[in-house]
Amino acid sequence: MMTTEYCPSTKIQRMEQELWTLTLKGDDIEAYSNRFHELVLMCPELVSTESKKIEKYIRGFPERIKGNITSSKHATLHEAINMARELVEQSVQGRAARIGESNKRKWEDN
Repeated sequence: MMTTEYCPSTKIQRMEQELWTLTLKGDDIEAYSNRFHELVLMCPELVSTESKKIEKYIRGFPERIKGNITSSKHATLHEAINMARELVEQSVQGRAARIGESNKRKWEDN
């Protein structure tokens, strides 16, 4: 009700477009989740049910993470967010371990 009265329709359309194209950039899942929540509050008709929220939230992830979250069949958005955080954290730790290992090999070769 507040958005229809105080937000211009062009601004609402831009937010709707952003919600449809929102993706995870890098490993900043907190920023992604926060922006997703903001857009959902401003455009509730696009994600009217919990399952639509989960589906749209998952759609913004890279394929390597999206498949794992989708296969878990979460009942709530909160569960999906928690699993996504864990997967992104594991991805970051795995990448750091691979980089550390490759640097170790370079020094061992020299």
